[in-house]
Amino acid sequence: MKTHILILGLVACFVLAGNGAVFSQDDESMSEERGPGKLEKMDTDKDGKVSLDEFLERAGTRFGKLDADEDGFLTAEEFKEGRKAIRAKSRERHEQRQGEKETE
Repeated sequence: MKTHILILGLVACFVLAGNGAVFSQDDESMSEERGPGKLEKMDTDKDGKVSLDEFLERAGTRFGKLDADEDGFLTAEEFKEGRKAIRAKSRERHEQRQGEKETE
């Protein structure tokens, strides 16, 4: 059981650390996805801290999104394709924000 938690934690660190890293963070609204805004989303009991359980809950959600065949395991291909999808969504959000910024 401890091994599974450790592996899940490591995968979560990998996934969460890479999320949003596609673009530089010169836009303040983008930084919310990586900094305090992300922590606030992870802090489900709103106590101002992220517990291991809260962190692993978020990691489990991410894992589920990457596990395309829902077999409880990530293959290198699933991980690669999942990261591509995450980057594409991140690009879309960035472009949308840039468009909104230009219309202001």
